[in-house]
Amino acid sequence: MPLKSVSMVAAMACAFALPAVTARAMGDQARERRPPEVRDTSPDDQARERRPGDAQARDRQRPAPRPAPRPAPRVVPRPTSRGSIVFIGGYFYDPFFGPYPWWPRPVHPYWYYPPYDQRAELRIDCRDRMAAVYVDGFYAGVVDDFDGVFQRLPLPPGGHRIALYLEGFETAEFSVYLRPGSTFTVHHAMRRLPPGMPSQRPDVMAPVPAPPEGTYTPPRSAPPIASPPPAPAATATAVGLLELRVQPVTATVMVDGERWMSSDDGWYELHLAPGAHRVDVTAPGHRPFTTTVDVAADAATPLNVSLPRER
Repeated sequence: MPLKSVSMVAAMACAFALPAVTARAMGDQARERRPPEVRDTSPDDQARERRPGDAQARDRQRPAPRPAPRPAPRVVPRPTSRGSIVFIGGYFYDPFFGPYPWWPRPVHPYWYYPPYDQRAELRIDCRDRMAAVYVDGFYAGVVDDFDGVFQRLPLPPGGHRIALYLEGFETAEFSVYLRPGSTFTVHHAMRRLPPGMPSQRPDVMAPVPAPPEGTYTPPRSAPPIASPPPAPAATATAVGLLELRVQPVTATVMVDGERWMSSDDGWYELHLAPGAHRVDVTAPGHRPFTTTVDVAADAATPLNVSLPRER
């Protein structure tokens, strides 16, 4: 066969073979781009196909099981109080034994609110820390026991007479009304007496029988003044309540010539003997007020005083 005929036959064969190869390559690419077939697999097959890190990722995404709720603790109601002790009769008592622990009302010299009410707290701000502190005639300790940031003298709410005594200094006495749950600070600077002049001793009450051992805390220091011998049993006496409200709240209040201070601005609840009592209220820039109020026995007598301004 001539050489020219052979060349023409080879060229025609290549022309027919090239489309077939191209079509076959395009078919392979189409098969590669086709998404993978979804096969129905059993749970066992899926478990075998999961990678080891899948379980850890799923556990991290799944919230932790909540613990079973515990039953609420049983709450025993107790009387509302601030702190756990109250000062009565010269001792610090557990307040949950009764209104007047261990003794009836007539034994106490002054009227006390039941300790189930909120306790009041008294703080003494005095430079002479060894001055003795007396509350209603009972020795409570020295100033150093009640002048710190966390040092307070817990007292029943109501009226109290506070005395500061230190030999060689002038004895200071204060009448304070303490609102339930309040904190009041007495500020005082002891004044030294001339040499040879004795200090006036405050009124001291006779000691009362000590409560059972383990239920009270006595003062940490010994009293500088010996207590008088116990007096005979006192008889019950009637007591009246004077509910006094004054404006302005910074006014000076005098009852029977005795000045009173209050931890509740402008409000006083004073237990007084039944009968007539003189009340004087004064304030700078205001006209003074004076009246005589008749306090009824075993009852509350209200008195509202509003001082007018001076022209």
